[in-house]
Amino acid sequence: MTSDLSGPLPKPKQNNLWFHYNSSESVIVFLHGIFSDSRSCWLHEDRMNSARSVYWPALIKSDRRFGDPSIYLAGFYTDLDAGPYEIRNCADEVFRALDREDAEGRPSPMSKSNIVFVCHSTGGIVARYLLEVNETRFVAKKLGLILIASPSYGSKWSDRLDLLAKLYNQQLGIQLQWGNWSLRDLDARFKDLLYQHRLPGLRGIEAHENHFIFHRRWLPNKSLVVTEESAGRYFGAPVLLRNTNHFTCVKPDSERHPAHELIVDFWTKDMTKPLMHPNVILGSFAPEYLKVRLEHARRLRMLVMRSNHWFEAHQEWLMQRLMEGKLAIEILLPEPSNDNLITQLRSMYADLTSSALAQSIRAVIARLLLMRAALPADRKDTLRIATHEYYPPYSAYLFDEDELWYIPYHRKVGQLPVFVYSKPLNGLAVYEDFRTLPVWPLTDDAWKRRLATHIHSRFKELLVDRSSLDTWLKQSRQRGAKVIVFGGFVRDSIHAFVHSQHLDPRDLDLVVDSIADTRSDGIQNHFGGIKWETEDGLRVDCWDLAATYAFRRALISPATLENLSRTTVYRLNGCYLDLDDGMLYGEEAIADIFARRVAFNCKDYLDTFPAYQAFRAIDLADRLCYELDDEVKEFISQTLRAAGPRHFEQQVREHRPNLDANFLRACFDRYINI
Repeated sequence: MTSDLSGPLPKPKQNNLWFHYNSSESVIVFLHGIFSDSRSCWLHEDRMNSARSVYWPALIKSDRRFGDPSIYLAGFYTDLDAGPYEIRNCADEVFRALDREDAEGRPSPMSKSNIVFVCHSTGGIVARYLLEVNETRFVAKKLGLILIASPSYGSKWSDRLDLLAKLYNQQLGIQLQWGNWSLRDLDARFKDLLYQHRLPGLRGIEAHENHFIFHRRWLPNKSLVVTEESAGRYFGAPVLLRNTNHFTCVKPDSERHPAHELIVDFWTKDMTKPLMHPNVILGSFAPEYLKVRLEHARRLRMLVMRSNHWFEAHQEWLMQRLMEGKLAIEILLPEPSNDNLITQLRSMYADLTSSALAQSIRAVIARLLLMRAALPADRKDTLRIATHEYYPPYSAYLFDEDELWYIPYHRKVGQLPVFVYSKPLNGLAVYEDFRTLPVWPLTDDAWKRRLATHIHSRFKELLVDRSSLDTWLKQSRQRGAKVIVFGGFVRDSIHAFVHSQHLDPRDLDLVVDSIADTRSDGIQNHFGGIKWETEDGLRVDCWDLAATYAFRRALISPATLENLSRTTVYRLNGCYLDLDDGMLYGEEAIADIFARRVAFNCKDYLDTFPAYQAFRAIDLADRLCYELDDEVKEFISQTLRAAGPRHFEQQVREHRPNLDANFLRACFDRYINI
């Protein structure tokens, strides 16, 4: 039989052949569903008058609005007794056919630049599978995906046929059941592919039927083979095809059929407009590419996973460019304190635990914060750092708003492509996603104010029911003194804010500027300050600014608030809150707290109570779960060897008399060979 529309019909069960071939760069690929083929799926058959029968591929061929594309009839083996022939087998069969020259020597559909898949039911699942599995073969193509009544999440009618499917071991039928794990897995993978723009040329639309197969006007069956929920999952709200059922929705009887109107609209609106396609597609990302490209850039916004090795290798060069005002960088990293995000990202790494991944991101943040701290005040804004909570992840590099490098991440092992887009970038989905990505800056004044507000709030809580301390603070400030909250309390408050781990204050360090007498009724502590206790036993250590140990010994000069952060033995303690202006100071200390790192700051008075200084590092590492720098480890080991266990215990207990001797001996034994 021949349709009244031009073109011979394929034979029953005949698939994977050209219906219409020409030199056009575009091809429409028809892909049928389960228990169907390339003939019966698309054929509206008028049994009363065969001349009125319509074959959809022929209808499209005759419609001038399409501009005469090639048409290919794809298909896969499907039958009641197909047994273990499942989705992946169907997709493999179809893709092999799409990639094969035919017996007459005509090139394969994959040789075309523009490919539009028209898929019915299970054919849509097969198409999504083959696109995701073979994405590297489609990445440079302009693609259309039209899913009609495709049960992307399964069909409850397949559930009803469960016994029959199991009787025949019909795996494809079993996979089509509602929420089947195969469909859920493919659903997630295909969403990742779309959200990560891994096929930049892909456009799509979804549609579903209006009625059940057997439709009664007066007593309608309200169930559907494929529901809206299952049919519309990827390309916005699905189109409801008027007056159709699961089979007639792909059997147009004329150009006015809703499915034909759907594909005409898609073709004219989506497939004919210019494609924002990469100018270049690199097979993989090489770190040296970035430095070469940065040589010719003034601004860079980069979204990366970690890149610690790259920043370490190029730190000196970057700092020089930043110092000279030749470069401004904004670096966006995953939020390391978001446990759900880190757990998802960890799946990309075979050699990292979630905690190790989070710590490695914190280390990058800390490195960048230290770099920023080293910049002069008028250059600090050239290095900005922020975190985000976006998933699925990708990397992106935007140079001067002129060129975008986009690198999608996904679950597959192997090299990842780099899509390079040149201006104009407006209207490019990847660019708009990147430009509007919600981020939390770590280097702007708002973030510092939030952190300072958190510390100030904790300090106010500390004053509750400690009237002697509260009264002394008020009197000191009334006399014109500037009071600074310094050291451990500020450090632990930052730690709680950054790492979401509350720590109860053990003591309080205060520095007072502008008056000489810090507290007349206190006693002198080991480092020249005054110490006293509040009503409930909280120890307070207070120094006049000029009398702090490093200033008094002229290890650091001049004795100013600007230099206060440099006076601590360990850098993470060099942070302070100014109670007058409410601001937080000590960028390098904040960086080390981010990195969970104990590193030296002022080493010039390590000879003063060296065993106690070693214990302070041990205590910080154990209590906060921080890493000791190699230089600090060496100092601890040498000091413990020189002191021996008895002297170590004696010196530590001079400062911390409440510590248990057995605890100190255990510390000594663990760290002497560190």
